[in-house]
Amino acid sequence: MRLALGASRSRLIRQLLTENVLLALIAGGVGLIFSAWASRLLWLAIQQALGPGASLVIQMSLDIRVYVYALLISFVTGALFGLSPALRFTRPDLVTSLKDEGSNAGQRLTRSRLRGFLVGGQVAVSMVLLITSGLFLRALLKSQVADPGFSTKNVFMAAIDAGTDLAKTKSLEERVMERWVQLPEVQGVASADHFPMSGTWTPPIRVEDTKAGSAGLPARTLASYVSPGYFRTLDIPLLRGRNFTRVEAETTAPFAIVSESAARSFWPAEDPIGKRFKLDTKWTGKYDAEFQVIGVVKSVRSAHLSRVDPAFVYLPFASCGDGAFLVRTQGPSTAAIAALRTSLQALDPKLVPGFSLISLEEGRLQLERLMARTLAMFALLLASLALSLTAVGIYGVMSYLVSQRTREIGVRMALGASASGVLRSVIQQGLRPVFVGALIGLAAAIAVSSVLKNILAFPSSPDLLFGVNVFDPLTFIGFSVFLAFVAVLASAIPASRAAKVDPMVALRYE
Repeated sequence: MRLALGASRSRLIRQLLTENVLLALIAGGVGLIFSAWASRLLWLAIQQALGPGASLVIQMSLDIRVYVYALLISFVTGALFGLSPALRFTRPDLVTSLKDEGSNAGQRLTRSRLRGFLVGGQVAVSMVLLITSGLFLRALLKSQVADPGFSTKNVFMAAIDAGTDLAKTKSLEERVMERWVQLPEVQGVASADHFPMSGTWTPPIRVEDTKAGSAGLPARTLASYVSPGYFRTLDIPLLRGRNFTRVEAETTAPFAIVSESAARSFWPAEDPIGKRFKLDTKWTGKYDAEFQVIGVVKSVRSAHLSRVDPAFVYLPFASCGDGAFLVRTQGPSTAAIAALRTSLQALDPKLVPGFSLISLEEGRLQLERLMARTLAMFALLLASLALSLTAVGIYGVMSYLVSQRTREIGVRMALGASASGVLRSVIQQGLRPVFVGALIGLAAAIAVSSVLKNILAFPSSPDLLFGVNVFDPLTFIGFSVFLAFVAVLASAIPASRAAKVDPMVALRYE
């Protein structure tokens, strides 16, 4: 009508784009407010999970970069998604436009591929986020009851400042361990170059004298140098063979103790005692160190709480020279800590100021569980947002379609169509893009799960799903049914309104 009265097409496009951009800017402002609230709630949740004794400093306040980013995203979104309808509705074919849009008499229903594409895209994204969040939520439940396989109660990571002289530090560490292990408040003292859940070392490995095919052997393995008291301190059972001796630890003898999973992987259906393997300890491509297996210990979750170590080899040494220990105490913790300090004071008063203790259970173990909780929280928030947008999008499209078909519905009902038939017809039309989007979303969710599975293949990587199957049927089927229910509900509300249309009112529509 405006084009017929002389308005230029460019002016109408500017007007429509201005309306769209204004709506997008308002939505961006609302999003900024919610993001500020959500970041604060997230920080409080993480702080609460860490406990009262922990401190966390994260810069999560909004600054000029966030405002500029939100402004650009809002502007580009409003302009991009407002341009297509602006071009379509300002087409210069005035006669066709006035016939199609100016009157409902003989109006044909305009099927917008773009509208169906956007609804299907919303459903697909929502499906991916829902299934991913479902996997993370199941992982969260498993993380809270996951057993690391070794003792964490009354186990502390202790550290002293012994200076920079490596030889003197190693000698001092050995004397400290000798004193501490004799205390009645101490059950065990050990040293290691990598403490549980505090970093990993994954050297390339070549397994000798094995019946396993080369394709089934891992290229790398988790490894660590440990003192003879390591297994006793963490209460890791020795299943076969023997432990390191003190002489072997002091001379770093070419012996090794492997985990049960490593023995099963390297020498399936064979006795691992006496077997040999080589390590590329310097990452030069040359397997420079050869070791003989003298013992097998129970497989534990020392790299990450999220999964049992796929393969672990323990190598002997007395101390690493970094002033770090694992100490397992018994009785009240305060009395044990006081006894450790007193022992250090008697050995060298200069060691007391640099002495620190961190609980393994309340430190690294809690951080591992926090990772699962944070991932699940993020995924759930994103999935909830995507589900809400999908429901709103489907409802909006269905309402628009019902308003377009009001006269058609009235004619059908005047000719004898039933309310249930009208309801079914409207819902079927609205659910076509939903069905296509759901199929695309399922395929994308399978692809995302495959990526997660490949990421988890490396020995030192955490299992973000805590052992949950990446193709978990319960999650895939359950959340697909849930999304379908939301889609049907969002479609049924405007469709039920259409089924209640009075034929006489509909025939006089507009």
